[in-house]
Amino acid sequence: MPKRGFTISELVVAIGLLAIIAVVVIGLFLRITVSSTKSVDQSAALELAHRVLDEYADADPSTWNAVQADEDLQTHDPALKTTFYYRLRNRRINGSGDVMGDLYRLDVDVSWWPADPTLAVSTARRRDYGKLSLHLSRTVFVEQFK
Repeated sequence: MPKRGFTISELVVAIGLLAIIAVVVIGLFLRITVSSTKSVDQSAALELAHRVLDEYADADPSTWNAVQADEDLQTHDPALKTTFYYRLRNRRINGSGDVMGDLYRLDVDVSWWPADPTLAVSTARRRDYGKLSLHLSRTVFVEQFK
């Protein structure tokens, strides 16, 4: 008469395979979560960079020098719980004395890191985030009527 049921070794092998599959699936979900968070942060930083460049380009060039090039400005996004740091720079491209006006290059560098201090300390959570900054520039023509 044949025996019914599983042997202990078959059960151990089955449980081991289930454990390996569970670890792989959990790892994939963690990667997807990190990728999604990174994408949201990058989108918010890009929107901030565009907004800052728009405000900077619309302002009078005499106010540009009021913002120091080595000064980091910051803004906090409560929805993302992330603090964004940005730095503005301007540089004249053409020589002075042009009859039509001056051409400037405006640069903004944005960097970020989650406001939760446990995230900043843990290097394990930093893995797979990649570059946490972006650079955006714009060329602006400032008319001068002489």
